[in-house]
Amino acid sequence: MDLLEPHIWMAQEEVSDFEPRMGFDLGKAGFDPAMYDILARKAEPLYRENPDHWKSCLKGGIDLLAEWSRETGKPLITTEGWALVAYKDWPLLDWEWVKELCAFGVEEASKTGRWMALSTSHFCGPQFVGMWQDIEWHKRLTDLIHQGHIE
Repeated sequence: MDLLEPHIWMAQEEVSDFEPRMGFDLGKAGFDPAMYDILARKAEPLYRENPDHWKSCLKGGIDLLAEWSRETGKPLITTEGWALVAYKDWPLLDWEWVKELCAFGVEEASKTGRWMALSTSHFCGPQFVGMWQDIEWHKRLTDLIHQGHIE
């Protein structure tokens, strides 16, 4: 193996208790409409109650992966990440807080010098209109990725 390719999200159970706190079950999200309702009503308010806490959780996960990379001598590539998994371009779901977390994740990962490739988000495809429309956001993060150093 020449590299490490972990996916990392603030909301994953190894990083935080975000999903249990709002009563969300990712395993049911594709089939249970109640999960969408929970996401729409609770995700952003929970994040906004204490964004520094959730960013700290994400940074902890990023730092752990960077240390793993240093210990193994292998670079990191992350093609999916930073905020949460099951977000959609559906009514009542706002992208601003998700973009805030994704930008934070890219910035912090880039600072470590261990990532040789980063995605801005796993929502960066054109099917995610709410995120795709913010061209300046993508340009800013892409510039940050290009300017990042690699140890």
